[in-house]
Amino acid sequence: GRWFPHRPGLAFGISATGLSLGGIVYPPLIQYLIDDMGWRMMLLVLGAGLFITTIILMGLLRRLDPDAPVALYPAGDEPNMLAPEMGIVKRPSFWIISILIGVMTMTQMAMQINLVPFAETLGIVSSQSAGLMTVMALGSVSGKLGIGLLSRHWFF
Repeated sequence: GRWFPHRPGLAFGISATGLSLGGIVYPPLIQYLIDDMGWRMMLLVLGAGLFITTIILMGLLRRLDPDAPVALYPAGDEPNMLAPEMGIVKRPSFWIISILIGVMTMTQMAMQINLVPFAETLGIVSSQSAGLMTVMALGSVSGKLGIGLLSRHWFF
């Protein structure tokens, strides 16, 4: 995009860590709120917090100069005027990355969905099993940043 024309892989890696950072903060917070006020009130509090955060971030991310050009292609590449948005679909690297991200996401989601119930069957209390999700998210942050750094050497 406009802000990261020379290192898009690293920019993607940094932006993808936001999900994992949420995975570090939210499991213990959600478990605390459930224990303190019940799951219904926790959902209301979480929804209100998400709404307020979204409004604030949208205000911060709005374009300061709406007439400024936005880079849609890597620096130096000429756009394909016939189908500029479809050109990436023809690249094998697009499909490799898409399939790997899909498999990774499905695997991670399966682990996250089943981790707390599985830990509880082993006798681990819910607050500690929420901590396991935090540990998993920490690993995810380092992996996403690492892949973002390495992507320049592999694909871009």
